[in-house]
Amino acid sequence: MEFDPLKEQLIILTRALQGHDIKLIVGGGYGLLLRTEHILRTRPVTRAREIPIARSTEDLDLFLSVEIITSLQKMETIRDTLENIGFIPEAEYFQFKIQAEPERPERVVKVDLLAALPETADQLRMVRIKRPRIRPKDAKKIHAFLTDEAVTLDEELFPINISRDGSPLFVYLPHPFTYLVLKLFALRDRIDDDTRAPYHAYDVYRIIAMMTEEDWNQAVNLSEKYENEPKIREAGEIVKSLFANDESRGVTRIYQHAGRDAVMDETIAKLLTDLKGLFVRN
Repeated sequence: MEFDPLKEQLIILTRALQGHDIKLIVGGGYGLLLRTEHILRTRPVTRAREIPIARSTEDLDLFLSVEIITSLQKMETIRDTLENIGFIPEAEYFQFKIQAEPERPERVVKVDLLAALPETADQLRMVRIKRPRIRPKDAKKIHAFLTDEAVTLDEELFPINISRDGSPLFVYLPHPFTYLVLKLFALRDRIDDDTRAPYHAYDVYRIIAMMTEEDWNQAVNLSEKYENEPKIREAGEIVKSLFANDESRGVTRIYQHAGRDAVMDETIAKLLTDLKGLFVRN
């Protein structure tokens, strides 16, 4: 089996945090890779017959729940654990890196810490925000990147056992609805980037393609529950702008990544219908 430095560091970090009641939510490209592996292993019925190939990634996006970002003790535990493992700050202090392979000093694993905006007044009083950073009050040398669009972060999290020997070692994946919102904003913000935009557009396609019937029903419920949230409404505007039809820029970016022959027209038509069904209100 090919050595996976991101999985290795995620295992080390998760194991080191066991016993501290700290739940790591793995987003970004690596979270989607873990979801793809799960789908391919369990073979449920999904919205697309063929599961899109997972793309490579170079970092771990770790989302921190409101319970963690408002806790000085938990954030300091994360800070100290990263330091003890050997991570050093790259972007102070919400991006950290470590040399991944001793024989390949150029290969590093990066960990980005991200968090949603707390909802209640009491929770907001427990944090200090200096955009784009958020941290508990009095915390030092540890922040998370404030991600306003992660409004459904704690909803319907999916546990994944990442241990190599079958012993319990769990991280959590955001629900596909949460992923869609995050990826729609990432695509909108980088739509003119010929390198990044195709990746983000393809991830939108992958997220929909890998949804099971249960995922879809939960996504519909979340869409209805949060339909009046400003960021969910903004996601709807992104869908109307970038996925209005099969000639829209979001679709063009999907084809740029995968190639027109790799994505069937009927699959794109279904993608557009699904996105509008979840995000566009009449």
